[in-house]
Amino acid sequence: MGFTKSEFWLSVYMGVAFSLLFTFFAGGSIVLFVAYFMAMFMWTLLSYFIVKVLGKIDFYIKRKIWG
Repeated sequence: MGFTKSEFWLSVYMGVAFSLLFTFFAGGSIVLFVAYFMAMFMWTLLSYFIVKVLGKIDFYIKRKIWG
């Protein structure tokens, strides 16, 4: 269950965008930028992973019920 290129790059984009926004409002520390980037990057990838797992579970349940 790997990630596609678009999912990965969207995660990078979300990480950079939100870390720049939050760092700007928090005073401009590079440490905060890295922390916010990693948090948003991992959160976005986790969201994609959860959606993929739920899709596989849904497919499994439908296959078991309707043959």
